[in-house]
Amino acid sequence: MSLPASISLFRNRVISAVLLGSCLLAVAGESFAYDFTIHSRTEAYGYQLRRYDRNGLTFINRRRVSQYMGLRVFNLLDSGEDPASYRNAARPALLQLNALMRFFVDFGAYGNAADNNSELRDNQFELLLGALEGRNILGWIDFSLGRQYDAELMGFFAYDGLRLRINSPWHFFVESHFGIQVDRHRPFSPALFQADGPAEKTEGKSVAPSFGVAVGIADLYRLDLRVAYRGTASHAPLLDRQAMSDEVDFPQKVWGIDEEFLVVSGNYRVPWLNTQLSFAARLDLLLESMDGFQLNVDQRLGERHFVGFDFIQSRPHFDGDSIFNIFSIQPFTELSLRYQLRILAGLHAYSRFGYRRMWSYSEIGESLQLIEEDEDGKAFTFLLGTTLQWQRLHATLELYWFSGYGGLKIGGDFHAELRPLRWLSLEGRVSVIGFQDDQRSDAFVTTLGLQLGGKVRFAKGVLLHLLAENNVSQLYQGDLRFLAVLDVEVSP
Repeated sequence: MSLPASISLFRNRVISAVLLGSCLLAVAGESFAYDFTIHSRTEAYGYQLRRYDRNGLTFINRRRVSQYMGLRVFNLLDSGEDPASYRNAARPALLQLNALMRFFVDFGAYGNAADNNSELRDNQFELLLGALEGRNILGWIDFSLGRQYDAELMGFFAYDGLRLRINSPWHFFVESHFGIQVDRHRPFSPALFQADGPAEKTEGKSVAPSFGVAVGIADLYRLDLRVAYRGTASHAPLLDRQAMSDEVDFPQKVWGIDEEFLVVSGNYRVPWLNTQLSFAARLDLLLESMDGFQLNVDQRLGERHFVGFDFIQSRPHFDGDSIFNIFSIQPFTELSLRYQLRILAGLHAYSRFGYRRMWSYSEIGESLQLIEEDEDGKAFTFLLGTTLQWQRLHATLELYWFSGYGGLKIGGDFHAELRPLRWLSLEGRVSVIGFQDDQRSDAFVTTLGLQLGGKVRFAKGVLLHLLAENNVSQLYQGDLRFLAVLDVEVSP
């Protein structure tokens, strides 16, 4: 075959391939992709536990390693459009998967073989977070399916289940959730969630469904309002029929309500006054008592001054079958004033003054009534601090004073972090704390704490954090600790 004929044949084949590719692109549908990040973190630390027994003061060595592994998959509903196009249009539909796992390994000693300390032997796999979340699905549905976390006032709870929210175009929404309360005794549950109550429940032999509904308005003339109901139920302990009369037929399992709350919260922004008002109240329907109220007022004065006022009244709450509802730790009422001053760009000063009043419960008949204690139930706190963020230097200095209920505490803390290089960061902390027990006015103890460490970034997403700390006081000659964290993050 001659050279011109070969060139002509090659040209025809190229033209045919281009035409075939154009036809395939014309009939092919849109292709979608998703993004993901993988995060790994390893923490190793060692310390000693002080223990007093018949032999006097002894120490138990603790050497623990914690491994974290996180996964985030997002842009599952990516339409391929420019995110800037959403600025003046409706919010896009989002779907993502979040998961975070943790595993403890302990190489320390447990003391005597007869000791049965479940907290020290808490080596288990934990699923901290694992949920599929959707936002603005079909333009009006938000949901989260999996391990859920929620907070109300000073309460924090978790459950495995479904949370659903329906948003209307008139700023009105309806929420509902249902799931199983997270209990540390169940597989893959965080050790943080220890349910109180009878042994039948705390040993994880009975599931505890959690359920709730809520209604409210969102950003209606700068007003947010939410009314929510939440309850938790479980099986009562199995009854011992042999210890009871045979004439009465007692059921083996009875469902009972452990928690039942009504929470009202909201906030309002006054633009012409630069004022932010927020409040929240929690009513314990099971005990028929108001066990939490919070009011916050934030006021901006010009460009440099900021003041705030906080009022908190809280009664610690427990499960309905817990004995701690009678022998409860003390409720309190607290007032605080906050002030912040912007001195220069990156330099701020702030202060806080607080007053706390402790209360106690007395049993009168079958009801619990709130009574005021003596003058020892009062406490005063004062905090004065400043922060500096200037180029590669970040520093914070705080001085605080606490007096009244619990004794006298006074001290200061200085922390600084210097970044001489982009991949290197050096940090240090000096703290001095002096305290005097209210039961022993003749003993005043001063503690000096020193902390040195650094962060080295070997590559993008790979960070090593090292930290050493030592505390010295009249009570002990030294308290040395080491911490090492390897942080790895992978993303496409």
